[in-house]
Amino acid sequence: LCNLYCNIGRSFLGRNQLDSAKWYAAKAGQVGDKISTFVDLFLGDIERHQHEPDKAAKYYRSAVNLGLNHDHNLELVLQSYEQLAGLFKSTGQTDSAITYSRKAFNTAVSLHNTEATGNAGILLAQLFKEREQYDSAFVYQQKVIVSAQSQFNQQKERQALNTYFNQKINEQELLTQKKQYQSRL
Repeated sequence: LCNLYCNIGRSFLGRNQLDSAKWYAAKAGQVGDKISTFVDLFLGDIERHQHEPDKAAKYYRSAVNLGLNHDHNLELVLQSYEQLAGLFKSTGQTDSAITYSRKAFNTAVSLHNTEATGNAGILLAQLFKEREQYDSAFVYQQKVIVSAQSQFNQQKERQALNTYFNQKINEQELLTQKKQYQSRL
């Protein structure tokens, strides 16, 4: 129910209806017993939308803490790190953006989330390039390439398994039809 309220609130946030978004955030907080990674992540998004970066950062950090120590939800921790990295990048706090991008990158790697690994790696490469730390930018560009290749290989493997599975189903159907035909004779 907590996640449902947050998702409804996010739709209002997306339409810039902040009062409704805040109302749903408050409801989610009541249902979530005021201890929810999902709610704090959403409250951080609301504050960021209202151009309150300090308040947003407070909620995102709380979401990280709750995700690690209470809810044990690394996917939401990853999202919180990503939001913190983006927030700090947008406010020109490059050191903090790099810190949270690295945390997002490492969390994404531990979750085997190749898309998030690639996104964090791209952000890190950009941040290091802006600082003219080309060696570090190159390292993360390489990691993004490896992540993209891994994602491509996983897709190809899934396609091959689907083809094999469909072929086996067709073979079984033909065998069943053959048996039915033979039983009629």
